[in-house]
Amino acid sequence: MIKRILPIAILWVASWAINAQTINKDTTHNTHFSNLKYRITAGYGQSYLLGNRFVTSPYQSIYSGVNVELPIRYGIGVETGLKYNYMLGKKTQRYAHNQKFKFTYDTHQFIVPINAIYTSPTFWGLKLFAFAGANFNISLYQTQTVKKSNVNTTGVTNSLSYPKAGTFHNVYNRLNFQLGAGGGIQWKQFRLRGGYDWGINNLNKNSQNTAKLKGWYTSFERCVKKF
Repeated sequence: MIKRILPIAILWVASWAINAQTINKDTTHNTHFSNLKYRITAGYGQSYLLGNRFVTSPYQSIYSGVNVELPIRYGIGVETGLKYNYMLGKKTQRYAHNQKFKFTYDTHQFIVPINAIYTSPTFWGLKLFAFAGANFNISLYQTQTVKKSNVNTTGVTNSLSYPKAGTFHNVYNRLNFQLGAGGGIQWKQFRLRGGYDWGINNLNKNSQNTAKLKGWYTSFERCVKKF
């Protein structure tokens, strides 16, 4: 499935870049495709993977990429783009008989957002904006390492089914669909934005258990004339 979705997403964003030959002054009232706004972006976020019968896994993420905005009318527009996101985290999980396991994990992924966005001028050249929509997170590669603590369990006759120690790849489903909303402030060609995303689909490959990702993020953007 990922082999079909990823090329389509990349070609979609790339075709917008080819068709938009110029970009004019940053305003929300242009309706021509030649006035597409390209913004380079970089940000940081914190997310949590949680579900039933699942110990919450915290993530920290850093990402960068490009946002593309198509102004429509009256400050309303449509926003998409393509970003690379690196997520990493760790947790400690305790079991009966003093058993303890340490998990370290990371994920490389592409993010394709599709948002409706509204921008309104205020004062001193500042603008406020708000957005809402969906994110398609496509995992490229996942790694999870599990280490078991050295605890003496001599004499234990009813040991539990503990996690298996080792290094594992692509433990969760690759496609993560999220709904989100947020807002920010703009001054000239610079933007500061933040938002929150809620995971919709189950990332656990075991359909009897659920695991969904949600969290917040903040980013800095700069409008550029050429992509």
